[in-house]
Amino acid sequence: MIDTDLIVPVSMSEAYDLTRKGMTTEQLLAEWQQLAEAPLRGLDREERRYRFYVRYNWERFNRVTESFELPESFQALMRLQGAQTWLFLTEHWCADAAYSLPVVLAAAEAAPSAEVRFLLRDDNLSVMERYLTKKARSIPVLAVFDAQGNEILRWGSKPLALDVHRKELQASGADGPTVSAATIKWYEGEGWLEVARELEERFLAVSG
Repeated sequence: MIDTDLIVPVSMSEAYDLTRKGMTTEQLLAEWQQLAEAPLRGLDREERRYRFYVRYNWERFNRVTESFELPESFQALMRLQGAQTWLFLTEHWCADAAYSLPVVLAAAEAAPSAEVRFLLRDDNLSVMERYLTKKARSIPVLAVFDAQGNEILRWGSKPLALDVHRKELQASGADGPTVSAATIKWYEGEGWLEVARELEERFLAVSG
């Protein structure tokens, strides 16, 4: 077993190089769909639980993708971006990623020279160590590199408004399942629009 406490975070240049070797959008979605549609027969309880999360989040991703339209102001901002490489650190079972990824892909599609690459967190813990949120390996994480490999933007793992909502619930004594259910309810109230708002703000801040 790997002692994850001994994992050393990668440098910015190492993160950039690994990102360039990451999965394409097509590869990620093909793998995700294959897992979501695979039969559950013969799997143990833990694996079946994992697969259910994968399946639910595949459905969520597709539902948001069909309904989301990038705001005009965000599209215009993306058209001004130079050559960039985007890292999206994720896992197929992650609900935050399922709701956020449609926004990221729509933004990248509007950018003329943006290349999105994906790394799975559990296979890339040294990269994850670079992008901890309050010392936690929270995903998803979006990191944007310019043409020289400099990291110019970072976002994750969830919108601030959702983070505040979750903390309020936890402070009131809500247990884990209650907070998780409230998180999904928040997203289903078109919470992905908050993802879009935050990302537009981040890109605006670095567009000078």
